[in-house]
Amino acid sequence: MNGYLGVFVVLLFSEVPSHRQMAALAITGVFLAVVLAWMLVPTLATRKPRISKEEHLKPNLRYSKSKLILWGLLLFAGALVWSRLHYNGNLQTLDMVTPKIKADEAHFRATWGPAGDEAFILASGTTLSQALDRNDRVYDELQRHSISGLRSISPILPGPCLQEHNITNWNVFWEKQRAGVEKEIDRIGTELGFISGAFSPFFEWLSAKPVILDPSVLISGPLSPLICSMLRLPDEHGIKNQDNNGHEILITTIAPDTPDTWPVLKKLQGQIPGVAVLSNSKWRSNIETLVRHDVTRLSIAAGILIVCLMWFFFQRPMPVLAALAPVLSALSSMAVFNYLCNKDINLMHILIGIMVIGISVDYGIFVVCAFQRAISKTTFFAVSMCAVSTLSGFGVLTLAEHPALHTLGATVLAGIGAAWPTALWITPVILKRWKVEA
Repeated sequence: MNGYLGVFVVLLFSEVPSHRQMAALAITGVFLAVVLAWMLVPTLATRKPRISKEEHLKPNLRYSKSKLILWGLLLFAGALVWSRLHYNGNLQTLDMVTPKIKADEAHFRATWGPAGDEAFILASGTTLSQALDRNDRVYDELQRHSISGLRSISPILPGPCLQEHNITNWNVFWEKQRAGVEKEIDRIGTELGFISGAFSPFFEWLSAKPVILDPSVLISGPLSPLICSMLRLPDEHGIKNQDNNGHEILITTIAPDTPDTWPVLKKLQGQIPGVAVLSNSKWRSNIETLVRHDVTRLSIAAGILIVCLMWFFFQRPMPVLAALAPVLSALSSMAVFNYLCNKDINLMHILIGIMVIGISVDYGIFVVCAFQRAISKTTFFAVSMCAVSTLSGFGVLTLAEHPALHTLGATVLAGIGAAWPTALWITPVILKRWKVEA
């Protein structure tokens, strides 16, 4: 079980918590199974007479060239389609969606409109004025790119900087236009029966020096529920309520999360300090990148570890290749199978694929040891029994209606279904040819 445990040991260094948890459970279970096997099997099993030399392993090498050609074609097909597979990080593909659920979702969309994701742009600050100013910059940038469907408090509660800018523009405008507007309004009012100068108090009020609006006026007013739903203030009881940057105030702007808007939302974080974007598409992208990087890194580490273990035990390149032959077949078969199905790889493929690799390399180790040490040909029967029990146990899951369980069973069938005959037919051929050449 060295190869099986080696694969899961590497998985302990994954950045994904669920991967580490699965590895810990698998290692614990396999370790206990091995210990119990050492203790109980010799006690319960019936000892048979010593096997004579005539009964030692003599693998059938008929049609060896044809077998190697078929194996080479499988490896070539696996390498060809591997680069064309895509990782699908959407966990909803593993959910079981019944016809009733589909009908309910269709009814919901028909009633309320098509479903769409939303992005939350958070403008933070140590003071309310700073947070409001940053929120204004966010709203202005989104407006500049003609993004519709925005929900923001910026139009009704702008920050001090925007208010000062608006006041300056108003003063410039009113200084130039007051005389003309006042004269025209007075003329129209006289024609309508008002006395001359009736609107002078209004113009005096309008010409008063504007002041910056105190946010507390709106926050404590009738619009308080609306504003406070998109504004987070420090806790009134003195408890710190901060984000990762130590900012105590957050203001939310909601925008559509679509492929067209995401490039603009992504730039906001770099353009405006104290701004963060939360969205499903960003989350899926980050998860996909993390898992792809994690899987690539761990796969390389697991491959190096397995090769090192094989080299430590066999110390020759050809026995190492022979032991790894079932693994190569399993990987190629799973790749071809996924390519023919939907060209996607999901989280379930990765997790169960790691288990298939561990089982496959054990098949190769068993057969190589049987060949080198002249152990009974019943080793072939033992490997076949292991493969049949694995295929029958996981194979029934292909009948499951749940996508995750179906994927698990189909992946094991494709991987073990190729590793088993490879261990019985290809591994002995590689060893025999190496022995003849040596």
